[in-house]
Amino acid sequence: MSYVAHKQATLLLPSGPYGGMHLYVIMTNKCRNNHHLLISISTIRENKFYDLTCVLTVIDHEFINNDSYVYYKEPLKRHANNISKCVDSGLFAEKSDIKSSVFRRICDGIAASQFTPRWAVEYYQENI
Repeated sequence: MSYVAHKQATLLLPSGPYGGMHLYVIMTNKCRNNHHLLISISTIRENKFYDLTCVLTVIDHEFINNDSYVYYKEPLKRHANNISKCVDSGLFAEKSDIKSSVFRRICDGIAASQFTPRWAVEYYQENI
């Protein structure tokens, strides 16, 4: 059976030149054009600036091993069929859904973060 993307789901997507995987949260159900908004979670690095809007810890999701933050600066808009094909082929890895309480914190940060692109705030508000 083919993967069906849905709000609150998490996926590992390939990232960077070294084949690493980053955790992404699907923030919306598909819109009328069959797209979803995805936002990345990044590890907090010592002496490196990060967005304080939404900080996550190891208790917030099974894949988070270190204090992390929501990287609102570069959200993705992906077609539902593309997501399904990438999960089904093994390019993306499905992880457990994020807890509802954590998901709400991430959602609240979309409009609150000064780093979220305007298009993403508008898209999210139109598709929640």
